[in-house]
Amino acid sequence: MTENNVLLIGGDLRQLHAGNELTKQGYKIYHYALDTYKESCELSNTLQNADAILLPIPVFRGDYMNFPLSSVKLSPRVLASEIAKNAKPGAVVFGGKFPTDMTAIFDKNEIKYHDLCENETFNYLNAVPTAEGAIALAMGNTPVTIDGSKCLVLGYGRIGKALSRRLKALGASVTVAARKERDRAEADSEGMMPLDYSSLSPVMEELDAVFNTVPTTVLNEEMLSKLRDGVPVIELASKPGGIDPVGAIRHGTRVISAQSLPGRVAPVTAGKIIARCIEDKMSGGEI
Repeated sequence: MTENNVLLIGGDLRQLHAGNELTKQGYKIYHYALDTYKESCELSNTLQNADAILLPIPVFRGDYMNFPLSSVKLSPRVLASEIAKNAKPGAVVFGGKFPTDMTAIFDKNEIKYHDLCENETFNYLNAVPTAEGAIALAMGNTPVTIDGSKCLVLGYGRIGKALSRRLKALGASVTVAARKERDRAEADSEGMMPLDYSSLSPVMEELDAVFNTVPTTVLNEEMLSKLRDGVPVIELASKPGGIDPVGAIRHGTRVISAQSLPGRVAPVTAGKIIARCIEDKMSGGEI
């Protein structure tokens, strides 16, 4: 195949492993703002030759781009403007959770972009390392084994299902809270105890671990107050998450932030997933 140039800009170890995987597929990889591990290229010139540009997942943290492996500080707007000014015609920008100030610049300048966090394949495949990472966090933050423990999973989407099934396989008693009757029925058919969010109160006092996958508040102060001291609440959802932050502080709830788990616990696997999505798009497939 014709060699394609891929520019990796910032991000974590997932990006580096995605680059390694794409190299095996014949892509030429360049790096910027990954200088803990790789020397940075000259950004403007490399943009002019890049067929694909991989930004972090998520793209930004706070006011700046998500560059944990670099001392470089760039705002999303500044980087978007640089890409718009110098990008090769037809180049595709990949990343996760683009802020609106970036997409507005891309749209204005007709820059193609794909948000991997809205990609069904990406999200489906990432559910497995997310679930495994969440269980590892629970193991390291509870004084009991998963086998025989009582766990609550809030939400029964891709991550909720992957997590619930693995907890059950390890011997946990799993309660699933879900809004849709269809999801509760599916959880029931797989041996979990299904509940509506309004019916959680009676089970809260017995729990050994709580896992949230819902990005809107589902555990309020009243619910949190029923948890026993020290029970970890593992927050997997994107911000603002599903845990009432004020209530958690008042009751000393152990909320463990666990966003971007694939990059933290399984960067090689997560990198392969990213590379797969990029390769599919660059070869003319649909992602």
